[in-house]
Amino acid sequence: MIPYCYVDKRSYDRIGAPCRMREATLLWADALGRGPSKQTGHSLMFYESRREDDYCCTRYHYGSENQPIAPGDFSCDWDDKRWPEGTLAIHWVDEAKSGESAEGRLGYMSYANNHQKDRHFVGLPDKSTVADIAHELGHVLGMVHEHQRWDRDDHVEFRCRNLRGMREAVAEFRQTGLEYDQAWRILCTDFGAALHYTAPSRSYVKGDGLDAGMQPPLDGPGGFDMDSIMLYASKYASNAGEDKVDIPGSEFMIPERDKPSPLDAAFVSRFYPWDEAKYQEYRKQNQGAKP
Repeated sequence: MIPYCYVDKRSYDRIGAPCRMREATLLWADALGRGPSKQTGHSLMFYESRREDDYCCTRYHYGSENQPIAPGDFSCDWDDKRWPEGTLAIHWVDEAKSGESAEGRLGYMSYANNHQKDRHFVGLPDKSTVADIAHELGHVLGMVHEHQRWDRDDHVEFRCRNLRGMREAVAEFRQTGLEYDQAWRILCTDFGAALHYTAPSRSYVKGDGLDAGMQPPLDGPGGFDMDSIMLYASKYASNAGEDKVDIPGSEFMIPERDKPSPLDAAFVSRFYPWDEAKYQEYRKQNQGAKP
């Protein structure tokens, strides 16, 4: 069970009130065969841990007035007595100020954001669709982008030079004395460099920052999933009229996905399996209440 809350009233009004967060959690429930049970085989359930006018930050600060900011650039004072560990905090992202889109923390981070223990964060701008939010929830559950698998190049072609914002990042990187082609190559393939120079390619580099030499497990069972909600569409964040992620030798363009795929659901069932013993313990602690 993953509780979630909104960091302040503004975030609730912009993201929570339109019910997009709830609809996104229902997309995952539908893909999984509905709620957690022995029959569906999974234990995942999101629920809003909130009472009226009750937000998860007693003090919340988002960026500054005159500086560009990233979705994760905020501070939050948690009330640990009121919000359980592992609570997912939803906050609104000012896209006009940050220049960024939605962002979800990957997996369970024990000490994230100002060393606050056991906290997840998702930043969402106004334009976030229900599918966008479901995508970010995939990150919270531990899923990386499908196009960042180690075997990505066997299935799709990443055209880094068509990615919007890359030319500006390359120009900044070249101030270190690099040649033009060298700067492009590094920013398109090196996660650390892309992250340092805030190049948009950081969301496409294979491995998502993991050690490529060790090739840690990343490619889920079932092979590359063209239907995954974690796979970007061909024209997402691309320069006008240019494709960015395509299938080599095919005119087929990857469309925007509007729901988790069967393989996405299989990932959740694998890592969040139903546990009858824990369920019985939960019932005992909650006087027979169902999750």
